[in-house]
Amino acid sequence: MRARAVIGSSFGDCGKGLVTDWLCRDGAGIVIRFNGGCQAGHTVVHEDGRRHIFQHFGAGSFRGVPTYLSQYFVVNPIMYFHEKETLAALGMSPTVYAHPECVVTTFADMLINQELEIQRGKDRHGSVGLGVNETIERSSVPELRITMADLWNSTKSLENKLVEICGKYAAFRIGKEIEHPEAMIAAFLSGCESLADSLHPLGIGQCKDPVFEGAQGLLLDQDNKDFFPHVTRSHTGIKNVRTLCSQAGIADIDAYYVSRTYLTRHGAGH
Repeated sequence: MRARAVIGSSFGDCGKGLVTDWLCRDGAGIVIRFNGGCQAGHTVVHEDGRRHIFQHFGAGSFRGVPTYLSQYFVVNPIMYFHEKETLAALGMSPTVYAHPECVVTTFADMLINQELEIQRGKDRHGSVGLGVNETIERSSVPELRITMADLWNSTKSLENKLVEICGKYAAFRIGKEIEHPEAMIAAFLSGCESLADSLHPLGIGQCKDPVFEGAQGLLLDQDNKDFFPHVTRSHTGIKNVRTLCSQAGIADIDAYYVSRTYLTRHGAGH
């Protein structure tokens, strides 16, 4: 069994989606997202002219290769279904699997994220406002952590957590509670039930001949102190890939470090 990893060598925007698609033409069992979340934007143009910017779904989807969201991926139900509908309009319904420990972004995480960026003013971090960092921050509190396993078991137990997140937790993070969250909570719980039906549980050991698709780039790794706080909340290099391969019993990894002939960077801190 072979493993191939696609890693951005700078600040992202370097063609990781294109390379992932190219590797999947040569045959792949599954595309594994090993970091980040839906803030990724990997553009692939198919030979027939169809174009898509992949976020949750792996960039090998045009080749019929399924996607696996590892335990290092942050799932956003709202953005997942938006992308799923976009792909359906292209005549596609890709298969997506997920690890039970994938943490789940709530609407509250997105609202808190966006409010924090507003409060930072000229010192903003450059967040795109999709709540990835906020999800990881909240998930460090065991009582407020929400995973795919929770969604597969039952979404009924999540309502109290969401009330707590919108109330005391939001006040702690941004100085105020989220106003009138009842309708948003109801809609989100319904979406979580649909997500539990849409994503299929899978362990890393069941993934054969994987292509690991990275998000962002090495210079945005969370441990890169040279560019902090204008970094992402994940390990963007080979670290997570090695751990996942070890868990899957894979010894050899072919790494593809992707770059352009010019340096790209966007957002605050550039």
